[in-house]
Amino acid sequence: MSERSTVERDAGAAAASISDTVPCGAHRKNWDALEHDYAQADRYEQALTLAIIGELCRPCPALAECATWARLDKYTGLAAGTWFRSGRARSGKGRSGP
Repeated sequence: MSERSTVERDAGAAAASISDTVPCGAHRKNWDALEHDYAQADRYEQALTLAIIGELCRPCPALAECATWARLDKYTGLAAGTWFRSGRARSGKGRSGP
C-alpha cells in the first residue's frame, strides 16, 4: 500500500470515528445545502458562508485531518473551514465554485 493511500485511509478513518462529535456531523443534513448555496453565491455570500463555516470548524478536533482528507480526496466542497476545489483550498476571494 502506498504512503498516500495509507494517509488517506487513516485521515478518513480519523474523521469518521469522531463524525458525531464534529461540527459538520451535527449539521450533516444542512452541509450539502451549504455547499450548493456557496457554489451559487456571489462574493459577499461566499465570504459570509466561509465566516460561518470557519466558526463552526475552528474548534473541531479533526480540523487537520479534514484538510488532509479534502486534499487527498481532491474534494470539492466545504471542509476544514474553507472551500476546496479539486483538493485545493480556496481563499474565498472571488468566485470559486465548481
